[in-house]
Amino acid sequence: MVKRITGAWADPLAMTIHWLTTDDTLHATVTATPPADMHTALPLIVCSLAPGGGYDEYTRSQQVDIDIYAAGHAQAMRVMAGVEARLAVLQGTGDEYGYVDESELTGFAELPHTPPDIIRLAGTVTLAMRPQ
Repeated sequence: MVKRITGAWADPLAMTIHWLTTDDTLHATVTATPPADMHTALPLIVCSLAPGGGYDEYTRSQQVDIDIYAAGHAQAMRVMAGVEARLAVLQGTGDEYGYVDESELTGFAELPHTPPDIIRLAGTVTLAMRPQ
């Protein structure tokens, strides 16, 4: 017999943004839409849905890309460490947007960016979520 899942699936993008904005130690702007002038918003974390993921009997896995923009390497490394720490404690908990069974973050990579005086780090978090 198959047990029917009831409830709505969590919004992974809203959950990730909310989870990162509720940490006052990041000292970074977190958004889904980058501003026209990134220099005034640095350090900046831009989250977007990534392709991939899947479903099983009780969970949905969804990937969220996390781009960190910073004025220099020291600032980028500080924000990256904060994002890693914050997403590590998301596993086994959640917020009003849903519950996360597992949170798996890739390592961050430095990517070229225009303008060249802004450092860009890119990573992806995979969230295995339960319906609410």
